Amino acid sequence: MWSKFQYYLPITLLGWILALISMAVFRKKQFNFLNVFLVLAGTVPMIMFIADLWFYLQTPPFHTVDEAGIWLSVFLTLSGLLFFLVYGVTWMPMMCIVISSALLIICFFSHQGFLKYLLPVYQSVWFIIHVAAYLVSIALLIISWLMGLRSLVAVYAKRDTKLFLLQADQMVISALVFFTVGLLSGIRWSQQAWGWWWLWNGEELFGLITGLAYLFYLLLRQYLPNHEKLQAWVLSLLFIFSAVSWFLLVNVTG
Repeated sequence: MWSKFQYYLPITLLGWILALISMAVFRKKQFNFLNVFLVLAGTVPMIMFIADLWFYLQTPPFHTVDEAGIWLSVFLTLSGLLFFLVYGVTWMPMMCIVISSALLIICFFSHQGFLKYLLPVYQSVWFIIHVAAYLVSIALLIISWLMGLRSLVAVYAKRDTKLFLLQADQMVISALVFFTVGLLSGIRWSQQAWGWWWLWNGEELFGLITGLAYLFYLLLRQYLPNHEKLQAWVLSLLFIFSAVSWFLLVNVTG
């Protein structure tokens, strides 16, 4: 099955490269259909690979780092495309495509592969909801991080940051909704699989710390509305903090 990935990957990357060129050259609204078509032309083959892999494994492919990376690349690209359709901002889907392409290339060279035979605890519907919700929320938080970086550029360029931060707020709120679903479904899965609601492992701590950190950002936005430079810095650093905490917690606590 892994050998099929090498055939789907070039098609996806070709579609996304053409989308990047199109978005860079054709920025006017009348070319939106072409841009959307090219993004989907690259994304659909990877969705087809996921469906093919799902059929082969006879279970949703959510269990290895490579599988999660492939899902995240699709979720991130589609989130960036949705952002483009709502706000008309071409740089966002372009950045999402670049990050998603890097994820797929890393997956291709990592050779961690896929798991066909799973323990029963990993076949639970709660586990599937748990991982899927987390991956969607991470995709949305990557977009909020990019908006935070864009806000920082606007701050130091003496430009208005209100619109960027408002758009980032919507991404953070949406991400927290999915994070909550992921956290609660993870708690339910933990109880079902291990007999305990909370095990204090790396993934659970990551979800809790990340959720609290972004709640802090929203409180900062609410009670210090005129400190946009501080808000932009906090938003830009939060995703890095979350990524580092995930790496440390998973590797330290298992």
